[in-house]
Amino acid sequence: MLQNDNKARKRCELAGTHRGSAKERNMKTNIQIPLRIGNPPADLREWVDEQLLVKLALDAVQTLDWPAAATDRNELRPQMMLTLLSYCYAAGIYGSADIAATLRSDRVLHYICARAYPDGRELRHFRRQNRERLQHCLAYIFKEAWELRFEEAGIDPLGCAWFETELNQNVAAAIQERIELAMLMDGVESD
Repeated sequence: MLQNDNKARKRCELAGTHRGSAKERNMKTNIQIPLRIGNPPADLREWVDEQLLVKLALDAVQTLDWPAAATDRNELRPQMMLTLLSYCYAAGIYGSADIAATLRSDRVLHYICARAYPDGRELRHFRRQNRERLQHCLAYIFKEAWELRFEEAGIDPLGCAWFETELNQNVAAAIQERIELAMLMDGVESD
């Protein structure tokens, strides 16, 4: 535990909260650490490639506990539906009818659905019934994407109070915005 605290302190020091030695100051200026996290793009595929976004959506769903229930073969699996909506919302596709219309032609969505193609009504219903799970999955995806962006820059700010606070605020805002956009799009589609 003490070793982890020292690592977190060192990351914060390199993020500009410590004067340190000349070597550390040079490291700071060479890295050019962004001091603000900012908002994610509307399409997270600007930050991570398509395959990685699918993997993050699949991984996010696996972090949830699911009740052991026998499902009918014709029934849509909740894990698939959650993966589909999580991926689509992270990729900037919000309308349930838009998602349903592209399931068979988009190779990624086709892969996620595995030959079970929900319609717009089923997607809207699932979103309403599983909002908390969807929020959990989107939070996982956004946090992982942000962490990967910092890793690419050679920065590991985890454990720094400013990072955790700002990350949680931005994740919550991004999730709220995407779910509201989906609800808005679904309201327009049903008219």
